[in-house]
Amino acid sequence: MQNVKDIYQDVFEDLGTLGPALHLEVDPEMSPVQLPPRKIPESLKQPLREHLDELVKLEVIERVDYPTDWVSAIVVAPKPNGKIRLCLDPRPLNKALKRCHHPIPTIDDVLPELSNAKVFTKVDCSNGYWQVELDEESSLLTTFNTPFGRFKWQRMPFGISPLNFREARNFTKTALVTAQKEYVLKEVQQHRLKQYWVTLEAKKASTLIQDPSVYPARNLSDVNRTENSYPEENDRFSFTPVSCSEIRNIILAMPSNKSPGKDKVSMRVIKHSLPVILGSLTDIINCSLSSSSFPIAWKEAEVIPLLKDRNHEEASNNRPLSLLTFLSKICEKVALNQFGSYLMKNKKLSTHQSGNKKHHSCETLNLLTGDTILKAMDGKWVTALILIDLSKAFDSVNHTFLLTKLSNVGASPSVVKWFESYLTGRTQSVRIGST
Repeated sequence: MQNVKDIYQDVFEDLGTLGPALHLEVDPEMSPVQLPPRKIPESLKQPLREHLDELVKLEVIERVDYPTDWVSAIVVAPKPNGKIRLCLDPRPLNKALKRCHHPIPTIDDVLPELSNAKVFTKVDCSNGYWQVELDEESSLLTTFNTPFGRFKWQRMPFGISPLNFREARNFTKTALVTAQKEYVLKEVQQHRLKQYWVTLEAKKASTLIQDPSVYPARNLSDVNRTENSYPEENDRFSFTPVSCSEIRNIILAMPSNKSPGKDKVSMRVIKHSLPVILGSLTDIINCSLSSSSFPIAWKEAEVIPLLKDRNHEEASNNRPLSLLTFLSKICEKVALNQFGSYLMKNKKLSTHQSGNKKHHSCETLNLLTGDTILKAMDGKWVTALILIDLSKAFDSVNHTFLLTKLSNVGASPSVVKWFESYLTGRTQSVRIGST
């Protein structure tokens, strides 16, 4: 913050100004009121004089030596730090002022906008009201009496027409947001990444591995050489029984417009049948978790070939879409929620992982990569980005290696056995057209 103040000293020198000068309008049918000065305790007179001199120096108030229609009284209150607080008593003036009908949101209006927010900031404006200037006519309306003469406010005093202050504040906030957007847009347009990034023209690389099945994972890395950082037995993860309410929440959160699996039971049917099947479904899932066995009927997949390029008759031009039963997906979600919470709580996931990680996506990876590259470029480093596209990446994962990795990160033997049951013994059938 100090660096910002040093760079923009002129911005922080004075009180600042919120929008144009404020004009206060008085109802012509109201008669002006001149209040006599209130008695000030002797112990507060000297601090009051010094405070008035300071406000005059800051050009917040100005001495008045000519008649004015309106004269208000003041209240002087001592502060814990030994200074005083000067408060205007503008009740007669406020009754005569024409009201500004600026809308003020209620707490009920604000809360819905904050419901999905994760980061909150607040700004406390120092002497916020003083940042609103008054025009000459309005300044005369704020004249007040003191034992040392009359003064008028050149800046808006606290207590007068608060709606006008809020309108000026909102005007400034809107202007700041607009200016920020325009600045960012201008910077993006002037400093497009394509002006700085150098595209390396590489030769067309041939596929290194034509068929992953020809090169099993044990030839690429020895399963026995995996990191043996086993956690303590009492720290290992085990599945816990799930309640009916948890199953209900998982089902209701699932979209109803997805295609069903081989059993042809849609999610819409499952949701409508919840009152009848919820208890039995919960028991089946709990039985699966406790027995470390994934139901065989849930391992059957229906594969639909989707054309991705040219001739449909060539198998390589089709992308297989595997449809699983929704009941299996519900069980998968239960396992994911429990094991995922364990991994996050114990910080078992890599900080560089973005896929299949809560609150992460391709965008978080893009932001990290872009930020890293820009920092390197600012440091005058030679910068290059290497991307690796694995064909059939998931199919090339060695199951033995995967299960060993699960054990290494804390999965108990029963959990590893459940995942082994989940991965093995699967069958599939291909659907052509509607058959």
